[in-house]
Amino acid sequence: PPLEECLDGLGAEAGRLALRDATLMAAADGTVDDDEREVLQAIVDHLGLADDSVEKLLDWTVKGAMWMQEGFDLLNTLSE
Repeated sequence: PPLEECLDGLGAEAGRLALRDATLMAAADGTVDDDEREVLQAIVDHLGLADDSVEKLLDWTVKGAMWMQEGFDLLNTLSE
């Protein structure tokens, strides 16, 4: 279904959660291409969120990925 159709029934909280999850999915392969950015921005626009919402969520996602990697790295040092 078209994006607008998917977003029409969402309330504010569910919409923000959907945006968060969409950001995580877009970044899952390590890059966010222009098409993915456009979809994220369309969600932001639909929800009436701040213009920098996509960048803030992407920054948060990168920090989370780095934190997870640090955990894996730490586990690898525990057996040495």
